[in-house]
Amino acid sequence: MKRSSWNVTTAIFIIGVICSAVKAQDDHHNPLSGELEFSGFFDLQYHFNSGGKSSNYQWGQVELDIAAKMSHCITAEAAIAYDGEAEAFGIGAAFLEFNICGEDESHYIRSRYIDRSGLITGQFDVPFGIDWRVYPSLDRKSISAPLVVEETHGAWNDAGVMAFAEWKLLNVTVFHTAFADPDKPDSILTQEEMNGFAGGRIGITPIKGLEMGASYAGSYLPDEPPHARLAGGDFQYNIGSWEFKGEFIRKDYSEPLWPEKVGGYVQGLYNYQRMFALYRWDRVAIGGAPTVQRHCAGLGWILCCNAELRCEYQYDGDNADKFILQAVVGF
Repeated sequence: MKRSSWNVTTAIFIIGVICSAVKAQDDHHNPLSGELEFSGFFDLQYHFNSGGKSSNYQWGQVELDIAAKMSHCITAEAAIAYDGEAEAFGIGAAFLEFNICGEDESHYIRSRYIDRSGLITGQFDVPFGIDWRVYPSLDRKSISAPLVVEETHGAWNDAGVMAFAEWKLLNVTVFHTAFADPDKPDSILTQEEMNGFAGGRIGITPIKGLEMGASYAGSYLPDEPPHARLAGGDFQYNIGSWEFKGEFIRKDYSEPLWPEKVGGYVQGLYNYQRMFALYRWDRVAIGGAPTVQRHCAGLGWILCCNAELRCEYQYDGDNADKFILQAVVGF
């Protein structure tokens, strides 16, 4: 599911509330107040299909973020984001984060045993699998997202609550979201028909540079099924200039009303000074339809901090080859 397309007026209102809260703290002489941080990013893309039959410029993502330090352990964040498919601005994020227990002074309780833990409530990117870590185009080195992610949950961004905890070799996240189905919330079940999704992810770091994780999310109805279920496994491995990652996701329902979706991807990336190159292999099967496979090869040039030029070639064997250019800038 793409980011919420709520009216931009709502997003501006939420940002105004955060600014007002910080101003109110300042009026009470809180030394931590007034620490507003503004940032953002955008990317512009040029798509070209083989044969010259289709080419065009289009916006990818445009986002303006604001963060406010409410106290030493509480932070509020909000973002206005552009949805290229809907061609409209909406809420990309709006949440309050409370750091409960951890090893540094930014937590309510100091601990030598827990690195970091906390509670987040509001609208946020749902931490299923590992692709959610690179939803912003500034963080994703490939221009496209993996096929299996697009087909099962997309850029899952919902309102709800999330709790997390991190240790040296282990990290755990649990969440509950308000909406129905992160894949097709309007065409499958409405929000009134389904209470939401609950799930989480557990990750372990058995050796330096390697993280392996397992995720699960399931929906529930107040009275009767069907229930939607997502399950997946993932890994990330960084060694020197190389970065490898992969993910397997399966989505099905308790009743065979909609097709099962199963797939995965593996990606390798090599960094060389201010350049990088990557390759990703995608695979997804939807019900009884033929399995779709895609090969993506990309190159990137880091112009300066938070400014990159990228290109990506996509080949799936059936449709026209696609070539994409991208300029992405953060500020």
